[in-house]
Amino acid sequence: MIGNDQSTPPRPQEVHEAYLILKNSDLFDVKFYLDNNPDVRDAAIDPLMHYLTNGSREGRDPSTKFSTRYYVATYSDVALSGLNPLVHFLRIGALEGRVAVPPPDMTPGILSVGDGLILDETERQWYKAIEKSNLFDAHYYLDCNPDVAAAGHDPLTHYIKNGCHENRDPNKDFHTRYYVATFPDVRETGLNPLYHYITIGQSERRTPRAQGEGFFMLTDEQVDWYKHIRAAGVFDSDFYLLTYPDVASSGLDPLVHYIISGADQDRLPNRSFNPLSYLSSNRDIYFSKTNILYHQFSQSSNTGTNKNPPKVQHFHASENEKLSSGSMVEIARQRMQLSDWEGAAGYWRKILETDKTNLEAHDGLITSLLQSHLLVAAIDALAAAKANLSADGYRHLSSIESQIFSSEPAIGVGQSNALTSSPRTPIRTERLRARLKHSPLFDPIFYTQNRPDNAGFYREALDHYLKWGSVARLPTCSGSTIAKLLGWTTRDYENDTAKFLQSFEDAQREDIIPEEFLKSARIGIFIHTQSNFYMRPIAEHLQAALYAAGAQVAILSELDPHPEAVTIPIVVAPHEFFGFRLPPYFQSQTFAKIYIAFNTEQLPSDWFKECFSDLMAARAVIDVNFQSALILNKSLPTTYCLPAVRTNHWPDYISDADPSHDQLNILDPKIIGQFGLRPDFEERPLDVFFAGFATSHRDTTLVRAAAYLASKKSYLAYGKKSSTAKVQTEQTMSVFANNLALCGLSKIVLNIHRFSIGYFEWERMVAQGFLARSCVITTPSLPSPFFTPGVHYLEVPGRHVSPALRWLLDSEEGKATAKQFAAASSDVMQHSLTPVRVGRHLLSFLASLPELS
Repeated sequence: MIGNDQSTPPRPQEVHEAYLILKNSDLFDVKFYLDNNPDVRDAAIDPLMHYLTNGSREGRDPSTKFSTRYYVATYSDVALSGLNPLVHFLRIGALEGRVAVPPPDMTPGILSVGDGLILDETERQWYKAIEKSNLFDAHYYLDCNPDVAAAGHDPLTHYIKNGCHENRDPNKDFHTRYYVATFPDVRETGLNPLYHYITIGQSERRTPRAQGEGFFMLTDEQVDWYKHIRAAGVFDSDFYLLTYPDVASSGLDPLVHYIISGADQDRLPNRSFNPLSYLSSNRDIYFSKTNILYHQFSQSSNTGTNKNPPKVQHFHASENEKLSSGSMVEIARQRMQLSDWEGAAGYWRKILETDKTNLEAHDGLITSLLQSHLLVAAIDALAAAKANLSADGYRHLSSIESQIFSSEPAIGVGQSNALTSSPRTPIRTERLRARLKHSPLFDPIFYTQNRPDNAGFYREALDHYLKWGSVARLPTCSGSTIAKLLGWTTRDYENDTAKFLQSFEDAQREDIIPEEFLKSARIGIFIHTQSNFYMRPIAEHLQAALYAAGAQVAILSELDPHPEAVTIPIVVAPHEFFGFRLPPYFQSQTFAKIYIAFNTEQLPSDWFKECFSDLMAARAVIDVNFQSALILNKSLPTTYCLPAVRTNHWPDYISDADPSHDQLNILDPKIIGQFGLRPDFEERPLDVFFAGFATSHRDTTLVRAAAYLASKKSYLAYGKKSSTAKVQTEQTMSVFANNLALCGLSKIVLNIHRFSIGYFEWERMVAQGFLARSCVITTPSLPSPFFTPGVHYLEVPGRHVSPALRWLLDSEEGKATAKQFAAASSDVMQHSLTPVRVGRHLLSFLASLPELS
């Protein structure tokens, strides 16, 4: 509708006055109106009244002397006045010298349009210039825009009025969206894009379309990247086409390809930008959808480090250079002059040769690419690649395809041999995605480079891990990363320790744990029946601590009949619990939402790699290691817990001991006769006790000390680790009690770490050495907030274990010091690290967790 489109109809008096004005004017020709509007004539409607109430709104003309559409389009205040256009002209317009009809040279098409498409004076100038240029293809426009054809619009008028703002193209060689995005000044001028090209752009040799196809596939955000990357001059199209012949043969605009998929495939945008180096120092890019090249120069601009980023040095291939893909890569190699090109070229060629395999291997993760027609070209590329592959190569490719399209993920290097893997539930995936973005233990570059399928792109590492890696329990970071993180925990250790100990003391206040929480919380400590037998004592110590603090708590397994009654399930060693067969409830969304993980593993170990995804997906984590608790707490709620032992309950701890066990048949019967006792330090029959599986680090330490150990009464339970985990049986459970009983008969309990990086080990140092009131010697350990080396135990390098033993066992000063160490550690166990205090700290942590929605 045009004209007086009022929100309320005119009053009868106004209509009557307007009627009289038109009736007395020669600008309203009744015969003309009826001849040109047969519907009005056939309906026997008063033509004057029809024009006043409907005709003017519909753009109908009252005579040849007045053009309703032209008048309304030319003078915008007419519509705002609310007056009928002809009435407005007769009352106001004529007196002001306004024109009632278009000039004779105006193209008829401008007026012969559907509802509302009327050009103003400026737009009419554009119309003439565009029509004269022959750059507007009316047939093309109507074929591509059937809605315009159906509405009966004049195509050029529609393009000027609406089409250019809707990114419609006036011909096959002019891309409106591309032109406006590539040359921002076009929008600033306010000119129609095609008119701008005709009058300005063409003479300045501006390109009216992308270098290749595909620009239409870009989202608005990607168009913005395209515009800025082009303007900054940081993308080298010639280099890109030479380096990647598949792009050249696709006909796609190289920058369009780079934005849609090339960046996600880690392709090089120019010969000077190293995406791997930039990714390693800008972690946020991994988890965003921002184009890496756009991110690089925009960040430089924002920080002021590169306000005028230098444009890359482009190069152009001559006709003689435009040969096969092999020669193109060779030309690029020569021009790039990179010292490591040979290694890089192999990687990039591999991507080119297995393009479709790489794309499909992501199982739809690169959705923007898989939803485009590029996939068709990729499938064709695979077919061509197969035709040229050797028999061995074809078998390899086929094996990859079989893994890609199988219903289950392919087993990769490092996957657990457990019967099942961690369940995938929406809450688990949601938590993993949110937390891995902030976890320093997830390194997308390392993860991608170490994937078993030897394929993939860094930007999709998180999606791949969520879908496959977390199930197969693939490693997520390197040993050097772990070493750096552990080093980070030492930088502010005193402050972190003070904060933890303060929270530990705060938890001892009577009002810190809500009474309602204690009444409603039903805590279950879950260990799998197939778990290593060492997990049982941890569960028992946790239960004792929580029970002493007033909690309702029980030790349960996957076989207990009503696990759903537990409101706070604590899963000890989640990599083992979720790694074996489980009833449906433990694989449900409900359980995934509420379980707390108790981590028993050290960061450098293979077991930590196994449990990483289970820790990150938990509601919260309780960690037996202080340093890994600090690191995990950067991503999810985590607290440190060193399970307390009850030093005055010695008989209870050794109740399962079995003096007839095979491990004790080498001992002197006199020693067996004291089995279960905990004599004073000087009266103990054994000098040194150590139990552990063989590692190279332990081998070196024990070999150095072998001569002295052989001269003393030493008990060393040392050998190769069993290929299968020792599950909880009556026999295996007696091993823990037997070792503890032997510690009670030993002056020195020796702790040698499995790795060069040593944790404060709860089992050997606390649950054996301190509980037995022995003196503990350990190779260097990461510290614990509760115990101090040189006060509660002796810490020496592996090469000094032998002289340390000589001093403690053979000198009077050393013997006195050994007794002081034993007494000091026992004092901590009796007064500071008691079960009730540990239990209250745990309950305080659990009560502080956010409510589950």
